[in-house]
Amino acid sequence: DSCAFDFKWCLKTSEIDFQRLAPGQVVNHFKMNRSVTTKVGLAHSLRSLKWFEEVEPDTFFPRSYDLNDHDEVDAFVEDFCVVACMGVLSRYLRDGEDMKGPRGKWVLGREHRRHVELAVRVCEGYVSKCTVADLDEEGQESSDMCLFSHEWSDLLGDECPVGAAWLV
Repeated sequence: DSCAFDFKWCLKTSEIDFQRLAPGQVVNHFKMNRSVTTKVGLAHSLRSLKWFEEVEPDTFFPRSYDLNDHDEVDAFVEDFCVVACMGVLSRYLRDGEDMKGPRGKWVLGREHRRHVELAVRVCEGYVSKCTVADLDEEGQESSDMCLFSHEWSDLLGDECPVGAAWLV
């Protein structure tokens, strides 16, 4: 804990007294760096980028969600459900009538068609929600995205995830 050093290596930022660093002393941490050194901090910073540059962070950085924020939990659940439906449609386009359902089970006849119809309904609802007109209206929910919990369970191959209940 000596103050006499040129370079100090620490495991935790809390081990450094930034107020007492002399000119020329170097440490392996930056003060107030959470906005770029944590995934949540970086995601928040990138989302704020739209106010300074015409850029969409999702085009170069993986989608990320702060699960301590209720709105972002909702966005995560919506994203999860839409991606699951896109997976159903992708399997249908790839395999056609030979499509297997969730967990590799065979999907036959009306059930097969029902899965595809539910997935199309959710994806169409999502697309209509994402139109320019809808983006201007806060809190706009598409009823086409709402499925009953048993429908989500059928599509996902398990019981309806608790978080998906808001889409029900």
